[in-house]
Amino acid sequence: MSATSEPSRRRTSSRRTRTRQALVHAAETLFRLQGYEATTIDQIALGAGVSRRTFFRHFPTKDAVVFPDAAERLARFEDNLAAAVEGEPGLSALRRAARAVGEELVADRKGQLLQQQLIAESPALVARERELDRRWEAALARRLGADDPDDEAVARWARLAAGAVMGAFRAAIREWVTSAGRTDLVRLGEQAMALVEAGLAAAHHPPGGTP
Repeated sequence: MSATSEPSRRRTSSRRTRTRQALVHAAETLFRLQGYEATTIDQIALGAGVSRRTFFRHFPTKDAVVFPDAAERLARFEDNLAAAVEGEPGLSALRRAARAVGEELVADRKGQLLQQQLIAESPALVARERELDRRWEAALARRLGADDPDDEAVARWARLAAGAVMGAFRAAIREWVTSAGRTDLVRLGEQAMALVEAGLAAAHHPPGGTP
């Protein structure tokens, strides 16, 4: 390895990050001014001072720029779920991971509120959000036991519980968005999770285990 290779990689990574941020900023500015549907990829690229080809190096589609951190946020969520201590119940780990997500969304309040406004105005973005939600739900289900090859009852419970949790998350986010971000999203998430946990406890699940 050459002495200059590591600094060169850092510069390349930094330049790539700046370009990506410029594209997101340009897109958000245009979306606010003229809406999602009326904004083109060429306009976003021009606003960021880059070419159309450069846009596609960072985002595969226009809708992807509306959810710029989706993959990274899900990866962090999965890492937090996987960091559960030995013997920790799945829902306990989920509470911690969900709180971290809520704190991230609050930190990006302005961007998240714009994102939800755009989704409400675009069927294409509604479909994209649902696709992303399915990925989160699948990650939750895996953590709760959906991949158990020896017990279909546990796997089924995990899938149902993951769906219930995602519904609770979405309800909390809707309340937060309706208040224009003035309510406490983390607290709303905790309240939603408490309702889900109460329901799961009443159902005496997971089969043969402790939620």
